[in-house]
Amino acid sequence: MLDKEVSLHQSLHSTCCQEEELWRQKSQSLWLKVGDRNTTYFQKHAEARKQFKAVQEIQDQGHVIKRFGKIKEEATIHFSSIDTEDCTTYPREISDWI
Repeated sequence: MLDKEVSLHQSLHSTCCQEEELWRQKSQSLWLKVGDRNTTYFQKHAEARKQFKAVQEIQDQGHVIKRFGKIKEEATIHFSSIDTEDCTTYPREISDWI
């Protein structure tokens, strides 16, 4: 079972890398096709991408958090707790996802 999980994880990682490369190539193709101009189109495209990647809200124990400072605080607490956890718990949690 663990071998299958590792194989699936590697396959997912490989697929994500391929998708990222595809989008990189598409964006390069679009850039070359339209040209390297500081136009309104490129400004809007860059702003839309920035908005898409931004974290607007998170959920913590059923509560929706929207304020940037509180999101930052909760993320710090969450990732600090992960850093101090024992790594032996992860295989059990990964199997729950499958």
